[in-house]
Amino acid sequence: MKVNKKMIEVDTEKLNQIIDFINRENNDYHVANNSYNESLQSNFYKSCMTGVKNPGLKALNLLYWSFETQSGPQIDSTGPTFKIFFGEISQLERFESFWDLLEKLRKRNKIVEYLKDKYDQFLKNEQRVTGEKLKKFKKGPDYGEFVNRFYKVTDELESLKGSSVKIKDLKGKEYREAKEVLGDEVRNKIRPLFIDEIKVSNKIAMDITIYLTNKLVNEEISASYGDSKKNHNLFESLFNNLKVLPGWGPKTSALFIKALIHIHSKKNLKKLAFWKDLKKLLSNYNLISDRLYLPVDRVIIAIFKALEIENADEKISQKDTEAFDQINYFLHAVGYNAKEVLSLDDLWFWGFFNQFTVDENRIHRWNENKFWAEKFVNKDQYAQIFALSTEYLQFF
Repeated sequence: MKVNKKMIEVDTEKLNQIIDFINRENNDYHVANNSYNESLQSNFYKSCMTGVKNPGLKALNLLYWSFETQSGPQIDSTGPTFKIFFGEISQLERFESFWDLLEKLRKRNKIVEYLKDKYDQFLKNEQRVTGEKLKKFKKGPDYGEFVNRFYKVTDELESLKGSSVKIKDLKGKEYREAKEVLGDEVRNKIRPLFIDEIKVSNKIAMDITIYLTNKLVNEEISASYGDSKKNHNLFESLFNNLKVLPGWGPKTSALFIKALIHIHSKKNLKKLAFWKDLKKLLSNYNLISDRLYLPVDRVIIAIFKALEIENADEKISQKDTEAFDQINYFLHAVGYNAKEVLSLDDLWFWGFFNQFTVDENRIHRWNENKFWAEKFVNKDQYAQIFALSTEYLQFF
């Protein structure tokens, strides 16, 4: 999103006024305005955690909730990831081990994406499956089954890592011969699926073999949790690794990270904290030096559009992912730090209860029905929230 100086000055002032409203102590009720969203979130988080003792399962519940907030959850795409989470549940019992697991999954998913591209190449060029027929096939169960088996191929490759490590220390003829032997082993691993069953051409089979062999020999160096902690980009790295998980995307990832930080840092949620190492980390971690992302959904998009936080020559997109990038680019460009981005997350609360959708357009007005239909909002706070909503709506 293009950002010019004039736009930054005007729109920063508008957003700062809303941040002041969100964080302001209310003399009439002796609580801060952000306490109402905190109450809603606390009620929801309790519903996820109550009765669950294992920290890994608590983390898994929060991952499920984040995924289920999507307007159209991509269950077929994300199924393999949740299967891994269940199989590696012990890795979800600490923040550091979960962080390391996501770094591992990021590299694994890059391989799966390559295999999917090669399979698509086979369908288009060798099976002549194109256009609408290809789109329909890729939405069906057979395509999904093959993609699931691509993950199994990456599991098979794990057994060859010992051989690949030794090859790195060889030179000349010994290196070439050892790499050729490894290539034969890789080909045997992919043979049951890509050669015997899918029957790809020799060229595609060779391309896959060479790619996977080189991946084993020249394995990408993983980011270090320790280095990311030292460089104050633990949560930005976590975001980048989460968003590339199949079926996740940026908004879902930002929402999960926001929830993690709230649960492990807010005093009223301290009993819900499930990762001791994350709670300890946040007690002295310089969060402001890290980068967080606002979980942008239709409610947030409508607010930014109503506040005219967009360029005349480039409007905020109606597509969720593009709008996410535009709005977060703007927030980072004008200098909002991680804690201020967390404060802006309260925009959702006030926007949600003060929007109507009419013919795909959002109208900013108190929505009585939403208040009573939302399970986790404290109904005893109706009078306060209604009165403050009247003030909030003056920004529009």
